[in-house]
Amino acid sequence: MSTNPSVFGKAMQSENLADYESPDVYSGDSRTIKHLLFPWLVETESPMFPGETILQERTANQGDVVLVVELGVLALEKGERLGAFYTDDELAAMEEEAAEPATVAAEEPGTMSVDELAAYIEEHKPNVDQTVALADNDPDQAEKVLEAETQATGGVPRAGVEKGLEAIIARSTQ
Repeated sequence: MSTNPSVFGKAMQSENLADYESPDVYSGDSRTIKHLLFPWLVETESPMFPGETILQERTANQGDVVLVVELGVLALEKGERLGAFYTDDELAAMEEEAAEPATVAAEEPGTMSVDELAAYIEEHKPNVDQTVALADNDPDQAEKVLEAETQATGGVPRAGVEKGLEAIIARSTQ
């Protein structure tokens, strides 16, 4: 036996996952991926050797919902241990945040000029929803906000702002 340490890790404890139960912070029969990517292995039939099984990697992207039975106990335990899934509280907070309408801090954005709107956007840096909300579903105001956004961002408006404002403008031509 060599005295040099192995380059591979050594299991310090053996855990039987047959009786694994998810912590109380997770419920239901699916998990929503929190990390950018979450890979796991599934057992599938070999395309080359009928009757044989192989392990095939699957990858879920952030925000994907994956069934617990699809993950299997090993990947479920690993994901929960590493915090790769949103907890029930985190999902509830995200749903609550999404349900709140975008608020506009600008006082009377309808009376502001394009230059004033551009200065407001540069100074306060509103997110996409808040910037679109400056239009107040008014097509004329939406054109003004789009021009201000273009001015504030150096000629390249944010894609989400442009898309949202163009949808408001398009509704007026229908």
